[in-house]
Amino acid sequence: VIDIEELEILSPMLLFADSSKLLRLSITPENGQIRLNSRQLGSSDEWTHNFRARVMADSAGLLLAGLAPECPDRDADFSREGHINLAKSLGLDYGPHFQAISHGWIDQDRAIGLFEFPDVLLNEMDHFLLHPGILDSAFQLFIQLLVAEGRNYDGVAFVPVRVGRIQLARKGTASTPMLAEVELVQKSPYSLLSNVKIFDDKRRAVAVLQ
Repeated sequence: VIDIEELEILSPMLLFADSSKLLRLSITPENGQIRLNSRQLGSSDEWTHNFRARVMADSAGLLLAGLAPECPDRDADFSREGHINLAKSLGLDYGPHFQAISHGWIDQDRAIGLFEFPDVLLNEMDHFLLHPGILDSAFQLFIQLLVAEGRNYDGVAFVPVRVGRIQLARKGTASTPMLAEVELVQKSPYSLLSNVKIFDDKRRAVAVLQ
């Protein structure tokens, strides 16, 4: 199990087609502290502190013990095409690497989405413990939850800034991701507190973020 706690995004990393970033990742073995810094390639500017976290040693992986929820016995509440169109209406244009959710359901403060991977994503999955397109697609389920509330979030963008705990199954202990579940624990007009879980085709947890 890979176990990370108190991951905090200190500054977003903006990427542009006409420039490159130099990244510096440091890990302190004594306490497991991780830091990621960046700056423009070829620049002598100060490093920007992008994120910090801590790796936990000898984790029992208890967050991964749960099984995937059962899908509702009814027609799906949303489809991939409808989800992509909804995201575009909110100014979010996801490319094929980030269109992993095929369809899903809303149940009060919980959303479930089933994965069906585009070829461009499927061809890259073996290179990652958890492909960023899969994790991002799970986060996208918040769009469906917030729209289902019927509240007007026009002009408000919710982005992840902190994760209290992340547990990931190592390669070989889980198979292909099948389902994502997000649950809203607490919300205010400008912030959300939630849990995100990803399960494989044997209903075992692949990743849990709290």
